[in-house]
This record gives sequence, structure tokens and C-alpha cells, in this order.
Amino acid sequence: YKSANRLYYMCLDGIFEFDAEHSSFTFLCKIPEEVTSWLSCVMVDREQNIWIAMHDALFLQRNKIFYEYKSKDARIELFCGLVKKDGSLLTGTNRGKVYAKKQNLLTNYLGKNKSICSRSTLAAIYEDSRGWLWYGTAYEGLAVQQHDNLKRIDKTNGLGSNQNYFFLETKNGDLWTGGDGYISRIQKKPENDSLSCSYYSS
Repeated sequence: YKSANRLYYMCLDGIFEFDAEHSSFTFLCKIPEEVTSWLSCVMVDREQNIWIAMHDALFLQRNKIFYEYKSKDARIELFCGLVKKDGSLLTGTNRGKVYAKKQNLLTNYLGKNKSICSRSTLAAIYEDSRGWLWYGTAYEGLAVQQHDNLKRIDKTNGLGSNQNYFFLETKNGDLWTGGDGYISRIQKKPENDSLSCSYYSS
């Protein structure tokens, strides 16, 4: 069966996809034993679901619902995530590491052995209207990645709390974040990359 420049082949061993450029087959799935007696044809829809026609029924083999992506690191402990505007995916972990999904692997987005903080978990990641990436931690303040420069901000810089579990950006470019008992506002000056903080308590 041919669909979207792909050739699919069905036999008792399963369903395969044929790559004409490399003259190779890729195994897609097994066919349940109870339906292998009267196989007639195979079809693939736009969502890559596989349909098997038999003498007395139509069988649907849905595409995988869950996919697993692992890191070469032993334990990564994911706590938060972000889908960036370019479609790439970032995840935040314990001890401040950030991982990016690259093909079938999770790799350190900041570079080998680099992290946002040394002890805390990452609680939130946000990409603002300028394209800056913001990282909120459970108790070590926050950090902002302005192009290639990483700047850390905590209570000594005017944050109400070092716990920052969310980010909210307003139309005027102000960024709100907060944690236990405090909400902080971070104002960005339009003429440069400088920041100022103020906070409100409950």
C-alpha cells in the first residue's frame, strides 16, 4: 500500500514500511494472531493509523499514544516543562538542570554539567515576548537567559520570595512570578536589558 510517498508491506510477521532510497524495511507493528487468517489489504491514514482489511471485518491499529524519551544520565527527575515558540521542548529537573528533546534522547540544554541552580528543583520555565527564557526554582530564586547571558535573581535583587512556581507576562511586558505568600513583578526597560523587581505580600 502506498501513502504519502511511503510504501507499506503486510505479511504474517507484521507490517513494514519500505524506504526506496535506502532499499530497507522498517518494522512498524505486529498483527494480532486472531486476525492473521484472512488478511486482505493494509491502509494508512493521515494520522499514521494502520487499517487492516479482512474478509469479515476492518481492523484498526492505532499509532502509538505514548513515546518514551530518556537521557544518558541515570536519574533526571523532571518537574516542569515548556514548548518553545519554535516547537522545541524543554524540561526542568531536580538540581536545576534543563533538558531538551533531540530526536529520541533528552540532552542537557545548557551544556554538559551546567545547571540553573545547585540544589533546588526547577518549578517553572517560560519564554517571554522577547524570546528570553525564565526559570523559576522551588527555593533558589529564578534565572533569566537573555540570549547567551544567564542572570540569576533572588530576594537580594528585590524578589518577594525565592520560591517561584509560575510566570505571567502582561501586555506591557511586565512579568509576574511568585511562591508562598508573595507575588513579584519584574519590569523590563525597553531601551536595554536591565530589570527591576517589586513585590506584594498576602
